[in-house]
Amino acid sequence: MFTTQVINPIELNYFTNKDGCETCEEAIQLFGELAELSDKISLSTHDIAEYSQLAQQYNVQNTPALVICARDQDKTSDYGIRFLGIPSGYELSSLIQAIGLVSTGDSGLKPETRKELEALQVPLQVKVFVTPT
Repeated sequence: MFTTQVINPIELNYFTNKDGCETCEEAIQLFGELAELSDKISLSTHDIAEYSQLAQQYNVQNTPALVICARDQDKTSDYGIRFLGIPSGYELSSLIQAIGLVSTGDSGLKPETRKELEALQVPLQVKVFVTPT
């Protein structure tokens, strides 16, 4: 079912750090297993210190962080979707949904909602915080 949601290629960019990460190995395994489900999903891992320019390009300041991007040949589109830490438990379904949304390039928002969002005059950043239970 999950692989039918992946319409167009996406890239999972995972940022870690060498100073130690409690959940990085588990997260890399999880993201690798997701990437193995479809040839349209690729995974790249980056040390934030070694790839500081790429981290800056994606506005990644904390690790571990996952950036989900649409990939179209040589072009990568960043929709600003980030996951910090390991998406486990209920967050896994949010990750899968985010991969599907980025793959289609469609948020699923209603036209009237899109119109209201287009009227915003200043940049808006939405952050959702979740803690495992």
